[in-house]
Amino acid sequence: MNEPTTPAEASPTVAAHAARTLSTRKIILLSIAGVLVVALVATLLVFRPWEARAEARPAPIPKSQTQVEPALGECTAPPEGDGSSPGLAPAAADDAFGGWEQRLNDTAATTRFSASEDVREGLTSLSLTSGTGAQPPVPERFEQSVPVTTGETLTVAFSSKAATAGSQVSIVLGPNAVAKRLAIPDGAEWADTSVSYTVPRGMASLSVAIEITSLQGEVLIDGLTVQRNGTELLVNGGFEDTSAVLSIDNATLLFDGAPDSRDLNVRTRVAAATTIAWCVSGGETEYGGVSTFEDGLVQVPVVYSDPGLYTVKISMHHAGQLIERSATFGVVPPRNGVPSGIGIAAHFQGGVARMTNAPATLAMLGADSVRFEVPWQRIEKEPGVYTYPQYIDQVMGAYETAGMSVLTVPAYYNPLYDQGKTPSTDRGLQGYSAYTGALLSKYPASGGLTEIYNEYDHIFNTGACGTTPDCYMRMLVPAAAAAKATNPAATVYGPSTAGMQVRFDWLAPFIAQGGLDHVDVLTFHPYTQPEGPTLLDSQLQELNGMIAAAKPGVDVPISFTEMGWATVDGWVSRDEQAAYTAQTAPIALRAGVDSIYWFTLADTGSDRSNYEASFGFFETASTFTPNTYQPKTSAIALAVSQRMLGGATFSAEENWGEGVNAYTFTAADGRTITAAWAPDAPASVAVEDLPDGKVLDMNGRQVDAEDSLDIGEAPVYLVHND
Repeated sequence: MNEPTTPAEASPTVAAHAARTLSTRKIILLSIAGVLVVALVATLLVFRPWEARAEARPAPIPKSQTQVEPALGECTAPPEGDGSSPGLAPAAADDAFGGWEQRLNDTAATTRFSASEDVREGLTSLSLTSGTGAQPPVPERFEQSVPVTTGETLTVAFSSKAATAGSQVSIVLGPNAVAKRLAIPDGAEWADTSVSYTVPRGMASLSVAIEITSLQGEVLIDGLTVQRNGTELLVNGGFEDTSAVLSIDNATLLFDGAPDSRDLNVRTRVAAATTIAWCVSGGETEYGGVSTFEDGLVQVPVVYSDPGLYTVKISMHHAGQLIERSATFGVVPPRNGVPSGIGIAAHFQGGVARMTNAPATLAMLGADSVRFEVPWQRIEKEPGVYTYPQYIDQVMGAYETAGMSVLTVPAYYNPLYDQGKTPSTDRGLQGYSAYTGALLSKYPASGGLTEIYNEYDHIFNTGACGTTPDCYMRMLVPAAAAAKATNPAATVYGPSTAGMQVRFDWLAPFIAQGGLDHVDVLTFHPYTQPEGPTLLDSQLQELNGMIAAAKPGVDVPISFTEMGWATVDGWVSRDEQAAYTAQTAPIALRAGVDSIYWFTLADTGSDRSNYEASFGFFETASTFTPNTYQPKTSAIALAVSQRMLGGATFSAEENWGEGVNAYTFTAADGRTITAAWAPDAPASVAVEDLPDGKVLDMNGRQVDAEDSLDIGEAPVYLVHND
């Protein structure tokens, strides 16, 4: 939820989301963990809110190849390399480097980040050149963060070369206020630098950045290390993990349609005619081959008959080393063309290429909208003057071009008002309201959707007034009025409460104070993790009664503007994330929920213990797929759920036996569909007791059930015969 290119902001935490009514099964497991788990949960509460099968088919003939060795049932090893390096062709654009991210500035980037085979050690180094011939108008940064402890001493070392004198490039450690800058020296030969660095007081995460103020010719950096007692903290400081040698450059890794063929565009900048072996597998389908790059391209065919998650594995020899890469891609059913009620919460991160390609992926998921927190402090730097960073314009423009609406969240603070805290004074609230209206005015084609603040009841709120509904009303009323003044057709969302299921303790007084008179859509974040969403069923019915009592005869739409599960080891598995996602749609539809904005598009880190970084429906950014994200199982489940229930209306709750939740809907195309799952323990239902029809699993594949249908956490869909 943070806008990652700004100064550190409070993150929504796992804590509130972890405080749940647990099932008997998980209570027993937690009890076994005893004191350790109690301590863990206490820590989380301090620091985080929650928050039918394809037959194997013959290998197709690959395109763009001179040699083919069909490899049905196995992946073929690539031919042995000769140990030489054929060299890299010139870079046409930035290369991606694992672990590193370019800081998004207000203006267009001028620095070219690419791999070079002029190295101090290893295969590649980082090459910095000017991509435009101009100098950066503001310093540009290539950065990552590493965990540290106050007062510890680290050893920082790197090698560099700057043959043309006059560049201003530095390795910067820590935030600007206490930053240590290590200048890259001029010199036509590789030079080594090593220093000790003591972590300042109060710092738990150290920013390590390559900062470019000006460039003359080329600057090379290699072997950058940040070590604690010989243990490396930095990711990919040798710049070996790069998209230059091998990558897939597709704009999306979701494919749809009837049985068909698509291509994975595998690229390399290795100039020679390099040969790769590839293998595609998913379910019981597996096929592969050996292909040779032509003009740096091999097109690996994607052949499928069933939806689901697939994996491609690619291997090649380069410079005497075996390079092996793999990626997931997804096959989803065709869209049904009806409004889905699905949105995705996303962040301005991952690189402009990924962000501007994202609408294509969201469309494949079935999403109609995206939710962005738009940083106030980056836009209003003089009172009443709004200047929008180029990357925000580019991303918003991509969604407008795609015809998708954008729910903007004016967030969170501005140093021009209330000392940079959540606005609470009259002047601060007036400034926030004006900014809310300015956002709608700037992007009129985005649909006029705005949500007044994010999780005002939680740690995002640093204001002097507090986190109560009374304080929120002081913000909501003028901000909503400003939105309507800018665009009379604007849709105002709020109050966007934090997790812990439905917060009746906060929503009840909000509704009693007339809050529903100032929002068009009532919003909240009903996280239930690590449990599934079933417990929301009764809570949503209770909330509907509360709304009906307050606004008799008035339809007040409800939206979950965040909902999801973090795939953290020992918390929620990826299969559970997918199952819980598929369970949520029928529960929400039954209660008349208008829309769900799923949190979030993609993981923001590879640390499997980091809750906040692990909510994605797609994997974290990868150098193997530099322009898009690789899907998790949950992405397939979400797409299938949309195809089944998008635009559907609730008909009845069915009796499929004890322990089975079964809800029947009338789909937008007139079909009758029952979604069923067993939330607590597996169950079996006699087929003769079910209506005639076709059963699909949560991946959209047909289930063959002769006498009985086994049902578990993962929902199945019974499409009734007419």
